[in-house]
Amino acid sequence: MKEGARVQRFTSSVIPNDERVQYEALFDPLTGLPRWALLLDRTEVALARAQRVNRKVAVYVLADVQTYSGSTPNVERFVATLRGNLRSDDTIARVADQTFVAICNDIGRDKDAALVAQRLVQNTDVVCRLGIALSSGGDDAATLLTAAIEQAMRTNPAA
Repeated sequence: MKEGARVQRFTSSVIPNDERVQYEALFDPLTGLPRWALLLDRTEVALARAQRVNRKVAVYVLADVQTYSGSTPNVERFVATLRGNLRSDDTIARVADQTFVAICNDIGRDKDAALVAQRLVQNTDVVCRLGIALSSGGDDAATLLTAAIEQAMRTNPAA
């Protein structure tokens, strides 16, 4: 059974209707990934932690995600690949049908953020617009996410 079908069946059978509405406001029903509201919260938490330990947070926006043939990728497989290329405490969110955001905690050097970006593009077997924003201390989640989104919209699809 596909992961998305399991998540959807679970949310339909276990969670009462009003709680399901709340669940689907925070999580994508197909993938179980966070949506905007939860992404903002997790980004704020990551930024606060990074400031305490003198590290950085990297935000990666993968927009207009398509396979090399131009079709929409199998979402479950794509998400599994993303997870395989990030650490377990990093956050992946689905904010639109073909747009995903990864929040990577505990970035020590700018070079580390670039290496993660390279790994995401090379190992996910998709073409997408990639935007990256790196915290610099004192950032808020909305500003950092907006910077990454704007960069993604200015770039040509990366293969």
